[in-house]
Amino acid sequence: MLELLHCDWVAVGPNGPVRRVAEHKDFYPAMVRQEGDSRFLFVTNFVIGSHQAVITMALNPDAPWLADENSPQSRVWRSFLDGDDEAKKQRFKLILAVED
Repeated sequence: MLELLHCDWVAVGPNGPVRRVAEHKDFYPAMVRQEGDSRFLFVTNFVIGSHQAVITMALNPDAPWLADENSPQSRVWRSFLDGDDEAKKQRFKLILAVED
């Protein structure tokens, strides 16, 4: 549903992790906006121990599933965007695994 654009993996500095990474000039989301990319960006920001991972994905506004309001993907996406914070917490889940 989303195109992976970039992953930043940085050490957390002495002032702690960077907040609001989508607006911070040193991270990819702000850079791609400066270059004129106006697509919807989905930015995740994870702090894992002494490191921070910022994953940036983009929504293709011309995706066939998005144009079809009855497609399962479109219904889930719109439900997510239209939901309040509690609804988003219920929809957005991460399943992490460590493999040998």
